[in-house]
Amino acid sequence: LSYHIMSKRKYLKQMYHQIILAMSIFDVITDIGLLLLRTPMPRDGMFGMKIDGANGNDFTCALQGFSVDDVMFCNISLSFYYLLVINYGWKENQLQKAKYWLYFPMLIGVALAFAGIPFYGPLTFMCHVPVPPLAESQIPALVFSFTPVALTIFYATTSMVLVYVKVRSGRKPSDTSLDASGSSGWRSNVTTGNNSHQIRLEVEVAKQAFAYLLGFYICW
Repeated sequence: LSYHIMSKRKYLKQMYHQIILAMSIFDVITDIGLLLLRTPMPRDGMFGMKIDGANGNDFTCALQGFSVDDVMFCNISLSFYYLLVINYGWKENQLQKAKYWLYFPMLIGVALAFAGIPFYGPLTFMCHVPVPPLAESQIPALVFSFTPVALTIFYATTSMVLVYVKVRSGRKPSDTSLDASGSSGWRSNVTTGNNSHQIRLEVEVAKQAFAYLLGFYICW
Protein backbone atom coordinates (compact mmCIF):
# COMPACT_ATOMS: atom_id res chain seq x y z
CA LEU A 1 0.00 0.00 0.00
CA SER A 2 2.81 2.41 0.88
CA TYR A 3 4.57 1.67 -2.40
CA HIS A 4 1.33 2.08 -4.36
CA ILE A 5 0.71 5.52 -2.87
CA MET A 6 4.31 6.71 -3.19
CA SER A 7 4.51 5.52 -6.81
CA LYS A 8 1.81 7.96 -7.91
CA ARG A 9 2.57 11.62 -7.47
CA LYS A 10 -1.08 12.66 -7.57
CA TYR A 11 -1.78 10.51 -4.51
CA LEU A 12 0.97 12.19 -2.51
CA LYS A 13 -0.77 15.53 -3.03
CA GLN A 14 -4.06 14.31 -1.58
CA MET A 15 -4.77 14.52 2.15
CA TYR A 16 -6.50 11.15 2.32
CA HIS A 17 -3.54 9.31 0.82
CA GLN A 18 -1.08 11.21 2.98
CA ILE A 19 -2.87 9.96 6.10
CA ILE A 20 -3.12 6.41 4.75
CA LEU A 21 0.58 6.47 3.85
CA ALA A 22 1.50 7.55 7.38
CA MET A 23 -0.72 4.81 8.82
CA SER A 24 0.89 2.22 6.55
CA ILE A 25 4.42 3.23 7.57
CA PHE A 26 3.53 3.20 11.28
CA ASP A 27 1.76 -0.15 10.79
CA VAL A 28 4.92 -1.68 9.32
CA ILE A 29 7.00 -0.40 12.25
CA THR A 30 4.45 -1.71 14.76
CA ASP A 31 4.15 -5.09 13.03
CA ILE A 32 7.91 -5.57 13.08
CA GLY A 33 7.96 -4.78 16.80
CA LEU A 34 5.12 -7.23 17.50
CA LEU A 35 6.61 -10.01 15.36
CA LEU A 36 9.80 -9.95 17.44
CA LEU A 37 7.79 -10.98 20.52
CA ARG A 38 10.26 -11.72 23.35
CA THR A 39 13.44 -11.39 21.30
CA PRO A 40 14.15 -7.74 22.28
CA MET A 41 13.71 -8.48 26.00
CA PRO A 42 16.88 -8.28 28.16
CA ARG A 43 18.87 -11.54 28.30
CA ASP A 44 19.19 -11.26 32.07
CA GLY A 45 15.38 -11.37 32.36
CA MET A 46 13.38 -9.56 35.00
CA PHE A 47 13.57 -9.87 38.78
CA GLY A 48 16.45 -12.27 38.32
CA MET A 49 14.31 -14.70 36.29
CA LYS A 50 15.33 -15.76 32.80
CA ILE A 51 12.83 -15.18 29.98
CA ASP A 52 12.53 -17.81 27.26
CA GLY A 53 13.44 -16.34 23.89
CA ALA A 54 14.89 -13.12 25.31
CA ASN A 55 18.02 -12.08 23.41
CA GLY A 56 18.19 -8.30 23.81
CA ASN A 57 18.91 -5.59 26.34
CA ASP A 58 17.26 -2.54 27.87
CA PHE A 59 17.74 -0.54 24.65
CA THR A 60 16.11 -3.13 22.36
CA CYS A 61 13.29 -3.56 24.87
CA ALA A 62 12.63 0.20 24.90
CA LEU A 63 12.82 0.25 21.09
CA GLN A 64 10.12 -2.42 20.85
CA GLY A 65 7.89 -0.58 23.30
CA PHE A 66 8.34 2.62 21.29
CA SER A 67 7.46 0.92 18.00
CA VAL A 68 4.14 -0.40 19.28
CA ASP A 69 2.79 2.95 20.50
CA ASP A 70 2.97 5.01 17.30
CA VAL A 71 0.19 3.79 15.05
CA MET A 72 -3.00 4.23 17.07
CA PHE A 73 -3.01 8.05 16.87
CA CYS A 74 -3.17 7.80 13.09
CA ASN A 75 -6.73 6.56 13.60
CA ILE A 76 -7.63 9.90 15.16
CA SER A 77 -6.29 11.71 12.10
CA LEU A 78 -8.27 9.45 9.78
CA SER A 79 -11.45 9.81 11.84
CA PHE A 80 -11.00 13.59 11.85
CA TYR A 81 -10.63 13.49 8.07
CA TYR A 82 -13.89 11.54 7.72
CA LEU A 83 -15.73 14.08 9.88
CA LEU A 84 -14.47 17.06 7.92
CA VAL A 85 -15.25 15.56 4.51
CA ILE A 86 -18.58 13.86 5.24
CA ASN A 87 -20.16 15.92 8.00
CA TYR A 88 -18.88 19.34 6.94
CA GLY A 89 -18.31 18.85 3.20
CA TRP A 90 -14.70 20.00 3.19
CA LYS A 91 -12.89 20.04 -0.16
CA GLU A 92 -9.27 19.15 -0.85
CA ASN A 93 -8.07 22.77 -0.77
CA GLN A 94 -9.62 23.25 2.68
CA LEU A 95 -8.05 20.01 3.92
CA GLN A 96 -4.63 21.12 2.70
CA LYS A 97 -4.93 24.38 4.60
CA ALA A 98 -5.74 22.43 7.77
CA LYS A 99 -3.27 19.61 7.15
CA TYR A 100 -1.14 20.37 10.20
CA TRP A 101 -4.19 19.87 12.43
CA LEU A 102 -4.71 16.51 10.75
CA TYR A 103 -1.06 15.62 11.37
CA PHE A 104 -1.20 16.83 14.97
CA PRO A 105 -2.59 13.59 16.52
CA MET A 106 0.24 11.63 14.89
CA LEU A 107 2.79 14.01 16.40
CA ILE A 108 1.20 13.53 19.82
CA GLY A 109 1.51 9.76 19.37
CA VAL A 110 5.20 10.02 18.50
CA ALA A 111 5.81 12.41 21.42
CA LEU A 112 4.10 10.03 23.87
CA ALA A 113 6.08 7.10 22.49
CA PHE A 114 9.34 9.00 23.08
CA ALA A 115 8.23 10.13 26.55
CA GLY A 116 7.45 6.53 27.47
CA ILE A 117 10.96 5.25 26.70
CA PRO A 118 12.16 5.40 30.36
CA PHE A 119 9.19 3.25 31.41
CA TYR A 120 9.21 0.47 28.82
CA GLY A 121 10.07 -2.93 30.24
CA PRO A 122 9.45 -6.67 29.82
CA LEU A 123 5.91 -8.01 29.95
CA THR A 124 4.73 -11.55 29.29
CA PHE A 125 5.21 -11.64 25.51
CA MET A 126 6.79 -8.30 24.60
CA CYS A 127 8.15 -5.04 25.95
CA HIS A 128 5.79 -2.21 26.82
CA VAL A 129 4.82 -0.15 29.87
CA PRO A 130 4.53 -2.63 32.76
CA VAL A 131 1.98 -2.48 35.54
CA PRO A 132 2.27 -3.64 39.19
CA PRO A 133 3.68 -6.02 40.35
CA LEU A 134 6.11 -5.63 37.41
CA ALA A 135 6.35 -1.88 38.13
CA GLU A 136 6.25 0.25 41.24
CA SER A 137 3.32 2.34 40.02
CA GLN A 138 0.49 2.05 37.54
CA ILE A 139 0.65 5.76 36.62
CA PRO A 140 3.08 5.31 33.66
CA ALA A 141 0.83 2.60 32.21
CA LEU A 142 -2.20 4.87 32.60
CA VAL A 143 -0.44 7.82 30.97
CA PHE A 144 1.33 6.06 28.12
CA SER A 145 -0.90 3.07 27.43
CA PHE A 146 -4.41 2.72 28.83
CA THR A 147 -5.55 6.36 28.58
CA PRO A 148 -4.32 6.97 24.99
CA VAL A 149 -5.91 3.71 23.82
CA ALA A 150 -9.21 4.50 25.55
CA LEU A 151 -9.32 8.06 24.17
CA THR A 152 -8.47 6.89 20.65
CA ILE A 153 -11.17 4.20 20.70
CA PHE A 154 -13.71 6.70 22.05
CA TYR A 155 -12.86 9.32 19.41
CA ALA A 156 -12.85 6.86 16.50
CA THR A 157 -16.15 5.31 17.62
CA THR A 158 -17.83 8.67 18.18
CA SER A 159 -16.64 9.92 14.80
CA MET A 160 -18.02 6.91 12.93
CA VAL A 161 -21.36 7.21 14.74
CA LEU A 162 -21.57 10.90 13.78
CA VAL A 163 -20.70 10.07 10.18
CA TYR A 164 -23.40 7.41 10.00
CA VAL A 165 -25.98 9.74 11.60
CA LYS A 166 -25.07 12.44 9.07
CA VAL A 167 -25.54 10.11 6.13
CA ARG A 168 -28.73 8.65 7.60
CA SER A 169 -30.21 12.13 7.95
CA GLY A 170 -30.50 12.19 4.14
CA ARG A 171 -28.87 15.60 3.73
CA LYS A 172 -26.26 15.85 1.03
CA PRO A 173 -22.94 16.23 2.86
CA SER A 174 -20.63 16.85 -0.07
CA ASP A 175 -20.02 16.18 -3.73
CA THR A 176 -16.95 14.07 -3.16
CA SER A 177 -16.38 10.39 -2.65
CA LEU A 178 -14.67 8.18 -0.07
CA ASP A 179 -13.72 5.36 -2.39
CA ALA A 180 -10.60 3.26 -2.90
CA SER A 181 -9.05 5.90 -5.17
CA GLY A 182 -9.74 8.33 -2.34
CA SER A 183 -9.05 11.74 -3.78
CA SER A 184 -11.23 13.48 -1.23
CA GLY A 185 -13.75 11.23 0.28
CA TRP A 186 -17.28 10.33 -0.47
CA ARG A 187 -19.24 9.76 -3.63
CA SER A 188 -22.63 11.16 -2.75
CA ASN A 189 -25.33 12.12 -5.22
CA VAL A 190 -27.97 11.68 -2.54
CA THR A 191 -31.25 13.49 -2.74
CA THR A 192 -33.88 13.41 -0.07
CA GLY A 193 -36.43 11.81 -2.34
CA ASN A 194 -34.22 8.97 -3.54
CA ASN A 195 -34.99 6.53 -0.74
CA SER A 196 -33.51 3.42 -2.35
CA HIS A 197 -30.21 5.14 -3.02
CA GLN A 198 -30.24 6.57 0.50
CA ILE A 199 -30.76 3.13 2.03
CA ARG A 200 -27.93 1.65 -0.04
CA LEU A 201 -25.67 4.50 1.02
CA GLU A 202 -26.54 4.02 4.68
CA VAL A 203 -25.76 0.30 4.45
CA GLU A 204 -22.47 0.99 2.67
CA VAL A 205 -21.42 3.59 5.24
CA ALA A 206 -22.42 1.32 8.13
CA LYS A 207 -20.37 -1.54 6.68
CA GLN A 208 -17.31 0.64 6.13
CA ALA A 209 -17.56 2.17 9.60
CA PHE A 210 -18.01 -1.27 11.19
CA ALA A 211 -15.03 -2.72 9.28
CA TYR A 212 -12.86 0.26 10.21
CA LEU A 213 -13.75 0.06 13.91
CA LEU A 214 -13.58 -3.74 14.06
CA GLY A 215 -10.01 -3.74 12.74
CA PHE A 216 -9.10 -1.08 15.28
CA TYR A 217 -10.76 -2.92 18.18
CA ILE A 218 -9.06 -6.21 17.30
CA CYS A 219 -5.63 -4.57 17.28
CA TRP A 220 -6.13 -2.78 20.59
